[in-house]
Parts: sequence; structure tokens; C-alpha cells
Amino acid sequence: MRHHTVPLPPCPKAHHLQVFRSRDFRVVEGVNEGDPLSDARDLLHEDVYALSEKARPVRLAVLAGAGSGLLRVDRDSTAGAPGARLFLDCLLTFMDPTGGPLDALVLVEVDAEGLVAEVYLHPLAPLARTRGYALVNVDRGGAAARFESMAHPFRARGARTVLVDGPLRPAGTPPPGAPGRGRSSAPQGLRPL
Repeated sequence: MRHHTVPLPPCPKAHHLQVFRSRDFRVVEGVNEGDPLSDARDLLHEDVYALSEKARPVRLAVLAGAGSGLLRVDRDSTAGAPGARLFLDCLLTFMDPTGGPLDALVLVEVDAEGLVAEVYLHPLAPLARTRGYALVNVDRGGAAARFESMAHPFRARGARTVLVDGPLRPAGTPPPGAPGRGRSSAPQGLRPL
């Protein structure tokens, strides 16, 4: 299968993602029953996936190449082969038994010949081991935008900044240096990106 390179902004440092290997997230009900997670071409709507009992998340360190849009496994990753190419394959949406949606990114690692070496699932919300997740959407075009919004949250379309006096303003509206709140909720000056 040929994967497409998606242009992403260069990242000088690796992004660390908690991922599950494909063998840890399998179809428990549906046409592909028993199969591990695969890339988008083999996924079928309404297949129900679940984490295996022994599944443990691993850290995938993703490095984006300067200007090339290429993703690689960084050397301090606990998953994947250092230097191997990665592709953002798709953004999946699952429904859990309570009817709540759960999104997850699928990343594909390829070997030197361009063949799939491993498929990784990066859930964007916690997965419960005792639940089945029905696949309801496979978005091949949305993975890069979602990854970029995670890597650069203030660059995401519609991102908002919390000012010290409380209101939310679209990112870029308040001038640099205006007092805002960071992750620690302590006031700090806003910095331009």
C-alpha cells in the first residue's frame, strides 16, 4: 500500500504519544473478528474492537522533519525502530457501549522497503479494557490536522486563549505580552508563535 506524505510544520523535538500496538487492539465482533487493528484500507465500519487483557500503552516518540512533512520514530522511543518512517494513516471514530464517541489516530510504521512494520493506535481519550468500541468512521484526511492541533494547540483553527480576567478570545487576538493563563493556571504573558 502506498502512503501519502502529509505536510506538517517542522518540530525540533519529538512528540511523545501513548500508543497501543495493533496486536493489542483487535476485532472482537464483526467481519474481521480476531484480526488486529490495521491501516484504513482494511477497516470496516461496525467492526467492534477491544483492548486485550495484557495490552499496555507504549511511548512512541514522533519526530517531524523540517519542511518535508516526513515523520520518523525518534531514538528515545520505546516503540518502533529508531529512524523508521511513520505515516498518519487515518483518524478513527468509535462508539462505546454507552453511545459516547471516541477518536483515535492510526499511525503506520514502515520498513526500509516501504512495507508495513507496525500499526499504532493513539486514542484521544482513555480506553476501558472491558468495553467494545464499534468503528463508525474512518477519516483519511483528518489525521494530519488532528495531529497538528495536538502538537501545536494554539495554531489549531478555533483555538482560544484564556485571559487573566476570564474571557476566552480567539488565539492571535490578544496582543503578545497580554496577561493570559497557561497550563498551570498562573498568569503569564502571551508569546507569539
